[in-house]
Amino acid sequence: MKKLGVVLVVAAGTLLLLLVVAGAIFYVRVYRPIGSPLMAMGAGRTLEERRLQNHKEFLPPPLGELTEVQVANFMTVEEAVEKEIATGAAILAKHQADLERASEANALSVRTALAVFGDIKPFYLNAKVAQIGAMNRAGFSKDEFEWVRKRLYGAAGIPFSQLDVSEVLDGVNDAVVVVRRFKPPEHSPEHNEGLALPLGSKLHGWGALAFFGL
Repeated sequence: MKKLGVVLVVAAGTLLLLLVVAGAIFYVRVYRPIGSPLMAMGAGRTLEERRLQNHKEFLPPPLGELTEVQVANFMTVEEAVEKEIATGAAILAKHQADLERASEANALSVRTALAVFGDIKPFYLNAKVAQIGAMNRAGFSKDEFEWVRKRLYGAAGIPFSQLDVSEVLDGVNDAVVVVRRFKPPEHSPEHNEGLALPLGSKLHGWGALAFFGL
């Protein structure tokens, strides 16, 4: 009976050791390559939910006209992000181009997007924190900020695109990653054009920020 007890203890210890080893192998080979980029991918949404102060519904004005204050605040936010990214801007632009090409070739996948977020993680998270801090100081909600972005780019006649990873973050089965493209409207309010056209070069330079939601 005593020998049986020893055998059971040894067997249990061996099983536990095997489970620990298997878990370590899974972490190194499977989770770590995917989990860390996935955390980076979801960090933007998490930071917005936890740190962004204004979550009120934004109702666009009936005529769709921007205000000088909105434009000035938008510029301040993007300049704060640009300053935080610094040398990472070139990496961001390169990955945007890669993902755009993959999308056009119908080769854009979740794995491709995860690899990109794993690469940009070191500066992406800091840039997101800087963006949200500047948005809080300006009193921006997420909806208003994106509305201003679309209106500015549209009034300046500049198309832009954004990476949509919402299905991945929502845990949708067979989730897909999508590049959404926004073309300038045929007509923008003259008031908006007067505000946006002088900022054309800046807006062009911030295309990669728009793409990654920064």
